[in-house]
Amino acid sequence: EKVDCEQAMAIFSIILSLIISCSYLDIVYSQCDLTCENVDDDIADIVSQMDDLGYSVMSGQFELYDPETSPVYIPFARDDTDYLVSIFEDDNGHYRFGGQDAIIFRGCTPPTVKYFGYRSYSAARIITQDNFTVPIDVTILESSLGDTTNQLVINTESNDETTFPAPFDRKTNIVTTGDEQTWTDVMNAYINAGLLTENSINIDVISNGYLSKFGIGWFKYSESELDVPRDTLSIVMRIQFDEDSECNKDQYLNQSFPFRVFYKDETRPRQPIIGVNDLRDTKKKSQCRKATDDRLKYYFDKATSNVIEHVRKEYGYKLVSNKPLDDRSGKCSWLGPWGPPNNDENVHIFKHGFYCMLYQKDCMFDNRDTYYSWPGEDHTLGEDDFYMIVGLNHNNFTLSTQNSISLATVQNPDNANAFELIETVTNEDYQQYNLGDIIKCKPKSKSKSRSKSKGKKGGNDDSRDRRRRLKGSSGGGKFRHHKKPNRDKYQHCKEFEDVFAVQIARPENCAFDSTVVPSVCLDTDTLPADQPFIFFGEATLNPETFTMPDGDKDCMIHWRLLRFSTKGCTRRPSPPPTPKPTWPYSNNAGSIGSAAV
Repeated sequence: EKVDCEQAMAIFSIILSLIISCSYLDIVYSQCDLTCENVDDDIADIVSQMDDLGYSVMSGQFELYDPETSPVYIPFARDDTDYLVSIFEDDNGHYRFGGQDAIIFRGCTPPTVKYFGYRSYSAARIITQDNFTVPIDVTILESSLGDTTNQLVINTESNDETTFPAPFDRKTNIVTTGDEQTWTDVMNAYINAGLLTENSINIDVISNGYLSKFGIGWFKYSESELDVPRDTLSIVMRIQFDEDSECNKDQYLNQSFPFRVFYKDETRPRQPIIGVNDLRDTKKKSQCRKATDDRLKYYFDKATSNVIEHVRKEYGYKLVSNKPLDDRSGKCSWLGPWGPPNNDENVHIFKHGFYCMLYQKDCMFDNRDTYYSWPGEDHTLGEDDFYMIVGLNHNNFTLSTQNSISLATVQNPDNANAFELIETVTNEDYQQYNLGDIIKCKPKSKSKSRSKSKGKKGGNDDSRDRRRRLKGSSGGGKFRHHKKPNRDKYQHCKEFEDVFAVQIARPENCAFDSTVVPSVCLDTDTLPADQPFIFFGEATLNPETFTMPDGDKDCMIHWRLLRFSTKGCTRRPSPPPTPKPTWPYSNNAGSIGSAAV
């Protein structure tokens, strides 16, 4: 009887656990269910009213970006981000756009995500064409036309049925136009249809300047495909889902995303929307002061010095250069027989859309919600190279909601694709590590403190860094070490607070175990020795300004790229670092110029 009782209890426990598991799954699934649907009948009323106002209508849809099949190619496309790209008639990824035209997307926002952005672009400028309107001379622009509509600013309808917080899983309306009268016509159509009882409409404005009424502006409108020069327009949605979420993103992505194009075949707008001067301000003074105060600068410089000293002492690596990552101009080494876009060796995504439109450059589908940075040149990964990125996690200073460092090939030798990401390390990856656990700081000596207190007014330098600076031993030009703040009371290793480091090298040269430092240890199959690549930093969406972080030196402390040489080193890391799960990027797409034709 005792055995039977024990068996019964065991069976009961199994049944109970199954019931609990099923109940839990039911709760999870119910919490993940989307209640908003992209397709409804309300848009038909808008179409009817716009038709009465003399607009013709054309349908299009957004499709999930695939670098192998999509009619546009997006450089620097991230593996942790999904892109929805506009597809017009005849499966074109771009469309010629008139001065009084509008594109309306009435659809749903995704479930809770890390980032959502919607933006129109000037894809390319058709300079000349043949008698069959086939482009002959084309300038690739891929330039944003203004601010991005993101999850912090988007207007949506309310939804009492959803379990997701606003603005997610809710109906929204986004109108792309550069004409004030067209915008008014759309607004009136929505009001007459009873769809504006709430402020659920957004304008994706083509910020074209005061002179666009006279045919002069950033974007070249066109009446028809016979007009040259003319710009073509594309729209891109960026959606970065939370990989740790139990909700399946496919429920949102595997639905149709229709939009409507309303056009009048007019070159000039009746009243251009003056949006150039209305771009969101990237700089908030109080925020900048906090993120770049002298105390923080000192501690970051100190942390960088400690990293350099640790690598020298522990592994015998020699410092070659110490450079900042910022939005400077620079060139890359492009591979033959393919040339760079527009035969321009410079990289311009760091300047954003209006710069590229003004100077006829390729901005590679830039996002005005993201500050891009790099050291201004490409690199190779030789057998004696060891790199470290040292930086501050900008999220900790409310400068961004996401930031990361990536490696991107300049050009794929197999298909000429530009800037395919090899690997990315995000703030979620490197914020798990504490540099203070592996790099110890020396407590300051009382005697040295007294001697140093006689230094320059307003603070004093660390003597070791001062000697190194005078000797020029940094190898990469001058490294300006900020003065220590007055009345400094820092604790042991305080300089490593909010600081991260990432190592990049061949597996045999990776100095730190990957369990203590984020590691990108690449063999020659992944990155050949002669393959040029760049370090590519991203900081996205300042939560206080609702746009990109400001990259000026008085608003952001720039990350550092440290390059070491292992040549002649007798103390190699032993054993090699344990491989850590990587962040693979495998993009095989058509030519970067595919968006132009």
